[in-house]
Amino acid sequence: MDVEAEVADLKLRMNSLEAAGLGGFETGGPPADLLAEIRDRMHGMQLGMAALSLGLAEVRADVAQVRAEMKDESEAVTVEIAGVRWQLREQSAATRAEIQATLDALLREVGGLSRRIDRLLKSDSA
Repeated sequence: MDVEAEVADLKLRMNSLEAAGLGGFETGGPPADLLAEIRDRMHGMQLGMAALSLGLAEVRADVAQVRAEMKDESEAVTVEIAGVRWQLREQSAATRAEIQATLDALLREVGGLSRRIDRLLKSDSA
């Protein structure tokens, strides 16, 4: 049985005993110490429920804070990833341009060598 149900049950029982007057006791009513014990137990349970409610509110606040931190971290990671992508694009474009320039230079050199070989072959055959 949960605490709230037990408190409600104790309140109901206490009200029944007080309303009945006798409450099944031969002395004319429930003993005062029984009613005091019931009141004390109910008060203790109510304090416990208040502490639980406070604890639950703190946990909810902590969860909300963690969620906000996770959202901020996620956004920061997204920005970092975008920055890395941009850097990679820039670096790959520069590398491609460098490779293309090297390839063009090699092709020119090969073309020059080819023409030179052709001239040498013509001069040897003549």
